[in-house]
Amino acid sequence: MRRLDFSVFARPAWSLHRLELCHHPWHQVTSDTLTGQENRHGAFTDIYDIEAAHREITEFFSRSSQAGVTTLAAGGDHSITLAIFPALASIGPLVLIQIDAHTDTRDESLGSKYNHGTPFRRAVEENLLDPHRTVQVGIRGPQNGTDGWDYSRDSGMRFIFMEEFTRLGVERVVAEAREILGDGPTYISFDIDSLDPAFAPGTGTPEVGGLTTIEALELVRGLRGLNLIGADVVEVSPAYDPSGNTALVGATLMYELVCLLAESRSSAWQHRHLDQHLNKLRRSNLQATQTKTLPR
Repeated sequence: MRRLDFSVFARPAWSLHRLELCHHPWHQVTSDTLTGQENRHGAFTDIYDIEAAHREITEFFSRSSQAGVTTLAAGGDHSITLAIFPALASIGPLVLIQIDAHTDTRDESLGSKYNHGTPFRRAVEENLLDPHRTVQVGIRGPQNGTDGWDYSRDSGMRFIFMEEFTRLGVERVVAEAREILGDGPTYISFDIDSLDPAFAPGTGTPEVGGLTTIEALELVRGLRGLNLIGADVVEVSPAYDPSGNTALVGATLMYELVCLLAESRSSAWQHRHLDQHLNKLRRSNLQATQTKTLPR
């Protein structure tokens, strides 16, 4: 899909550069259980009307979801996640792991309630997200506001500052996250600014003191086996990184995520068909038992 950076209040990139992340062939993953579909140029017409653009995104992903397509989105600013959630939350509030430098739970930014600093607060208010089963990893930096931290804490979210992440280590953070997320319908939202700008400077709101690339990969891989229903990688702005490294990192994360989603989808399919098979056997056994006990 096309980059949508209309609700960024720092450094937008959509108008400057096409998303190089899409040049990486993540959709060529070989899997018997996943059919890759890529929409790089969705017909979004109201790009300067944030709420209208969000409705268009929701409509697009709703059609995809109804067609049985598993969502892996390339942002774009982080507000697109709020627009994707309604297409996936028909079964109830979603479970979330957000890897990010910022909580994105402000009430408003520069007079707008719909932008890349507010999506998860809106998602809770709109009953799209369960805050008690939400984990935010990598939080840090002066571009955060205490209103976001306060809301995340008071609403029941578990947010982990980078200092705590460094002290605990990847394995303990993953273990706690898995315990909180449980077996609920889990969405992974990866903001590229969770990485230290030494590794990914091409983003609108870089914050020093972030994750290394290997820590990010281990975090994502540690989510294997969860009930994953969708994911995104957002805030990649290649125009701010002449080296191209940020786009490479973003594309690599997309590859890791599509592998997790493919495996989760395959597992869900196998469980559904196993349940159907077992139910069929139970019905057959019940009918056989009833036939044997009929009076002559």
